[in-house]
Amino acid sequence: LTAYFASFDESAHEHGVYSKEAAQSLEKIDAMAGKLVATAEAVSGGNLIVCVVSDHGTLDNTHNICPNVIFHQEGLIQTDDKDAITDWKVFSQRAGGIAEVRLAVDDDSLRQQVARLLENLKADPAMGILDVLTGEQARQRGGFPNADFVLISRKGYEIRDDWSGAYLRTTVTQKAQHGYNEEFPEMRASFLLAGPGIEKGTVADVHLIDVAPTLAALMGFVLPDAEGRDVLAKQ
Repeated sequence: LTAYFASFDESAHEHGVYSKEAAQSLEKIDAMAGKLVATAEAVSGGNLIVCVVSDHGTLDNTHNICPNVIFHQEGLIQTDDKDAITDWKVFSQRAGGIAEVRLAVDDDSLRQQVARLLENLKADPAMGILDVLTGEQARQRGGFPNADFVLISRKGYEIRDDWSGAYLRTTVTQKAQHGYNEEFPEMRASFLLAGPGIEKGTVADVHLIDVAPTLAALMGFVLPDAEGRDVLAKQ
């Protein structure tokens, strides 16, 4: 049996990670999870394993930043009199505190121009860019297989897709967001496992892709094509 509780995520986005609204949502989830586990224990006679996992962490936003505004100013995104895009050579697609940057064509001069623009953003801490990765560097870190560049923002600087208006904005679209640098501790997810045969202790370096093969092994089968690992397997 699987169940997903969405209210904390929505409350955090709207009100902030440490808001009273988010705390209230967490309390409601805790109560619902408790009833679910208690019922499952009664039905199974206590023969069950419980896994509680979050799909990501979250941190509060302080700014919105819009790389497409810079591309628009440089003529790399073109719009009509109604501000609708008519043509583009480069575009930044948001993913929270990270953005995938794609080139319309594989052109060396365009790639160099975009690289200079992005490095200039990174050079000024006030612009909110912590790092600029090449597509290959992003793929080595496990993300964005088709990106030409990947932008990683500083804590609290959520990347947006807007191509008009100000690049830097203190009025945020969402109070909190995920998708930031995977090395930020705030992005860590939770993983709890309890039941017959589960020894007490801490398992280090668990990844989200490890959840499915771990649970599969506990149920007596394997997922041969899974990218993750059974974290309880003896090394």
